[in-house]
Amino acid sequence: MSANVNEFDAIVLGAGAMGSAAAYYLTQAKQRVLLLEQFELDHQKGSSHGLSRVIRYSYDHPIYRSPEC
Repeated sequence: MSANVNEFDAIVLGAGAMGSAAAYYLTQAKQRVLLLEQFELDHQKGSSHGLSRVIRYSYDHPIYRSPEC
C-alpha cells in the first residue's frame, strides 16, 4: 500500500533554525514531513536575524549581559 503524497505524519510551520531542525530529526525518524515557510530564503523577519538573535540584548536582566554591555 503506497501513501498518498498529501499525507504527512507532521507539518512544521517555520523553516528557521528550530523548524528546520525539527523537520530534519522527524525525517531521520522516518516520518513524512511537510516544512512550510511564509517568507523567502534569507529573509530578515525571523528570530535569528538582527539584534534579536543576541539574547543579551533581548532580555533586560544582569545574568544575560556581558561585561562590555
